[in-house]
Amino acid sequence: MENTKYFMLLIAILGIILILISCKNKIKSTQTVSHNKEILKQIIDIKTYKPKKISFKYNTIDYSVERGTISIGNNKFYLEALLYFNTETFDKIKNILKNKDTYQFNTPKDEFNFDWLPKEIKNELLNTNHYKIYNYKLFQKKANQKFLLLNHKVLLIVLKT
Repeated sequence: MENTKYFMLLIAILGIILILISCKNKIKSTQTVSHNKEILKQIIDIKTYKPKKISFKYNTIDYSVERGTISIGNNKFYLEALLYFNTETFDKIKNILKNKDTYQFNTPKDEFNFDWLPKEIKNELLNTNHYKIYNYKLFQKKANQKFLLLNHKVLLIVLKT
């Protein structure tokens, strides 16, 4: 009787291992900086506040990658983005944030010092002494996000687990 319990446990464990081995998670990520608005608009909302120029990198473990599109439903996901705005759009963003108490104190700006940023943006970020890191869902698409404002630019991090 005791041997039967161990045998059944062994079969259950082997079954779980076989299931895990047969599940092939597809990892889709950008290893280089992308400027593809079609991909970015699947990740964040860029219709409400349209950037004039974008640069981003993302990493995701995606269980349903199909023909160049991504789904961020239940995936583990991380996005770094640099969004450039014209003056009118950037002023709208600042006005919305002015009335929101959604920034985080004592958050280091180094988190936004992405390794792929152009040198002039890195310098602007590192030389900015007065900054706020916002966690307002300005670019909402079902993901946690935080961002930092520079001169007509937004550095954005989106986290989804």
